[in-house]
Amino acid sequence: MKELYILSTNLGFIPQNISISWKTDSYLWMCELQKWLRENHNIIVMVEPYSNGSSSCRFIWDRFILNNIWMLDSFSMEKHEKYEKALEIGLYESIKLIK
Repeated sequence: MKELYILSTNLGFIPQNISISWKTDSYLWMCELQKWLRENHNIIVMVEPYSNGSSSCRFIWDRFILNNIWMLDSFSMEKHEKYEKALEIGLYESIKLIK
């Protein structure tokens, strides 16, 4: 998470709600980063549930980029137990595109 914070702030991301901290409010902070990527860089990061038919559910992330039309750019088949972890990885991989 710290590396995601460093990369995103180096690119100019500042949460609109300055009281949100990546250390204490990581999910809210990631939601603002997700919105910033969508509005400023035409990158949508989505998290979806993945199930192999069992009762357990994991999460994967997808990334869409606007290039005249919205196109699926990348997705992860790496399954995460937590929604927030899948979102963090998707955001991190998307931020690296901007560098």
